[in-house]
Amino acid sequence: MIALLKRRRRYRGNDAQEIYGWIENDVVLGVCGYTIHSGKVEITNISVIENERERGIGKAMITSLFDKYKVSIEAETDDDAVDFYRKCGFITTTTLQKHGVRRWKCIIPITPMKEI
Repeated sequence: MIALLKRRRRYRGNDAQEIYGWIENDVVLGVCGYTIHSGKVEITNISVIENERERGIGKAMITSLFDKYKVSIEAETDDDAVDFYRKCGFITTTTLQKHGVRRWKCIIPITPMKEI
């Protein structure tokens, strides 16, 4: 919960940045932070608590972004999470290197996501 509050503070003061949580039974199971750009939404953070993964919560958060904004969605991730984005229908490329680590650029065009 402390991490969620810290993230929320980072998004305050910038109208283009938003963060929301996936809540079930008054428990935050996931969070999604994003920035709204002209013609796209950029996911800057998405996470689900470990014992709740593989239930579709992350995909549902991305789907809600698409349903709300109806624009392309982009993200940057590492090797550990790239398959999650691929399962959600993102197209991935490895055009980024940061601090000697391969980073993946992920984009989902303006079309509904496929089922996992």
